[in-house]
Amino acid sequence: MKLNLGAGNQPYEGYIGVSLSGYAADVIHDLSDPLPYPDSSVEEIFANHLLEHFPLWQIPHLLHDWYRVLQDRGILWGFVPDGPTIANLYLEAVTQDDWRLRSICLTNFLGEYHANEYAGPGQIHYAIYDKALLELVLARAGFSQINVAEYRFSATDHRLGFVGRKGVYPVAPIDSLGAGLVFAGGQP
Repeated sequence: MKLNLGAGNQPYEGYIGVSLSGYAADVIHDLSDPLPYPDSSVEEIFANHLLEHFPLWQIPHLLHDWYRVLQDRGILWGFVPDGPTIANLYLEAVTQDDWRLRSICLTNFLGEYHANEYAGPGQIHYAIYDKALLELVLARAGFSQINVAEYRFSATDHRLGFVGRKGVYPVAPIDSLGAGLVFAGGQP
């Protein structure tokens, strides 16, 4: 079983969408509550632009629950906005008096996408991540073989991709893990 948490309107083939709403939600569920799956029953969890929608104080509870439902050697992976890069872009936009870029950066920091299907209170961002913070929260939840990498999909789409595994694995430096990893299906 593979889960697409916070699926909303973004279905992925082979994944069960779990979300409060949206046409990709196969299971309607508030993700701040424990997942409705037994321990060690899920092979993979995809969390695309989801972690930033929860305050940092909730993240340990969420990640521990996701860890709980994953099978040994199960994978948690996904993306969050790249906080430091977006901050630098914002400062550049202020310096250049570029209101369009300012708006894009603020949307990436704060959420609330403007005038499209993603607008609404569920799109507010409560946390900003950098590589070290993302590695830390995943490690504290018990994940191993953690890899966090920067992705640049466009001039303004800067993300941190992450992957962590459940189970006992040989210890290796975080920077050396997942080198060359390509996510199935290309860009989520």
